[in-house]
Amino acid sequence: MGKDSWILDAIKGSAFGTKLSALKKFLFEKSKVEDLTKCALCPNMCRFSCPISIVDGKETTSPASKSRIAFLLRKGYIEKNIENVLPLYYCLSCNVCSTWCPFEFSVGDVIRPIRGEIMRQGVYPESLRDVLENLRNYHCVYGEIEGNAQYPRDGDTLYIRGCLVRKFYPQATDKAIELLRILGYNPLILDNEKCCGYLTYEIGDDDTFIEIATKNAEEINSLGINTIVTACPECAYTYRVLYPQYKIKIKAKVYHITEIIKMHLDKLNFREKKETVTIHDPSKLAINLDQPNILTDILSRIPGLEVKLPMRHGKNTFECGNGNNLLTWIDADLLEMINLERLKELNEESEIIITASYACKKGLEDIGGKVYDITEYVLDAIKKD
Repeated sequence: MGKDSWILDAIKGSAFGTKLSALKKFLFEKSKVEDLTKCALCPNMCRFSCPISIVDGKETTSPASKSRIAFLLRKGYIEKNIENVLPLYYCLSCNVCSTWCPFEFSVGDVIRPIRGEIMRQGVYPESLRDVLENLRNYHCVYGEIEGNAQYPRDGDTLYIRGCLVRKFYPQATDKAIELLRILGYNPLILDNEKCCGYLTYEIGDDDTFIEIATKNAEEINSLGINTIVTACPECAYTYRVLYPQYKIKIKAKVYHITEIIKMHLDKLNFREKKETVTIHDPSKLAINLDQPNILTDILSRIPGLEVKLPMRHGKNTFECGNGNNLLTWIDADLLEMINLERLKELNEESEIIITASYACKKGLEDIGGKVYDITEYVLDAIKKD
């Protein structure tokens, strides 16, 4: 018998379903512990790809060091206080580390459960308490948002704006509706749109995440629609990937708007645009949704447009932004430095930047970047009859 045979003895005599459930739980948790251990023992092989490690330069916030801290916290070797826990939140969850890891581990994925364990004991950054309270009370990261615009309430396609678009770029909704109609969709907007819950997942608050996800699924499924289109890559990732992991089913197919644009490129008649642009690939789109070339694929169809790639692009992108990660609330100064690092690299290719995340757009615009979201850029490039 192997060294783990004790579990078989422990569940002897149990019903088959109990045995199966216990074995699955044991093997899943055991594999997660082993992943964390391997990551903690690694000599920081992915360090060169981590935006936080590159800009911050501190050993405690390097990828493998965060895993070591998480491992020591889980084992009880160091005290579970805010000083020891804080480095675990210095992660953009961009998953670029997984691109370079021989085991394809994501540091964000292996340390997130430890955040959750410690959070349930009441230990987590004070700056995140308001975020959680806003989500619990107003179903939006930024608290209560007044919506004065009148959007279509009937249609065959649900367009999900996301918290950041609702707060900072409300005018973007009209452009998305116009583009979706050109592509043959009849979009509708929910007046009482709720956050997808992505940041509660990142914080490690599974209870709030499941509550938000369950309510969202019930409301969306009651609409009877077949297609969901999101403005935000994190929203698409959450609805399409995270909800099923928690056995929460969205009946409609979920797409980020770039995926919809690419599906219908042959329907679009573009005018010539004689300019040079560079692209910023949002990590959730390039890596988590496996669309590393989608911005190039779309923009290359516009005649006369020269598209340049920054040194770090696709699945080796350099994550930035504002509002799409925990660093927004944990260390805004460091996040600004990361955005400046990215803007400098992008501007080496062109002053005009195209991205597909309003959070990335905001982060780069806040420091002086000239940034267009792919939706508005494509809409402007279409020939008008």
